[in-house]
Amino acid sequence: MLKRIISIIMISISIIILFYDYKKTNNNKEIIDEIIQDKGNNIYDGYIYIPKLDYKNVISKNNVLDENKVYMLSDKKLISNEYGNIILAGHNNKYVFSNIYKLSINDEIIISDFKNKYSYTVYIIKYINIKDKSVLDNIYNDKILTLITCTNNTQTRYIVQSKFNHIISHN
Repeated sequence: MLKRIISIIMISISIIILFYDYKKTNNNKEIIDEIIQDKGNNIYDGYIYIPKLDYKNVISKNNVLDENKVYMLSDKKLISNEYGNIILAGHNNKYVFSNIYKLSINDEIIISDFKNKYSYTVYIIKYINIKDKSVLDNIYNDKILTLITCTNNTQTRYIVQSKFNHIISHN
């Protein structure tokens, strides 16, 4: 009888934790949507949207990694430039880049500077050693988007690179 009561208590606690986690995740999505609707509240530099993952988050040049936002390592002017490597980094957690490993070649990634939306197509997915800084190099003959996140192995990073397609719309 005691085992049964303990089992019921453990199941109840698990359900409460799952509900809290679900609610927290949904609240985060609502906050992101509000920030995007308010065009960044003069705090953020843009946002990223990955249709395949139904993922949205805001981008900032300020170090916002501890706020579960996407950090832009490159100059924000590159978003609207004709050439360059836009480098976005984020934690590998449920609020940021935990699901980018589900992306495939030819998937679309959209970024916006709150003025325009830009479409990119994934063309490279790879792991690199943390000492490999080549993905941080700027590019002067193409326009690409580089997503970087950590892995469970502290010596590697997961990289997704996409080529610019076109401007989708003007906001």
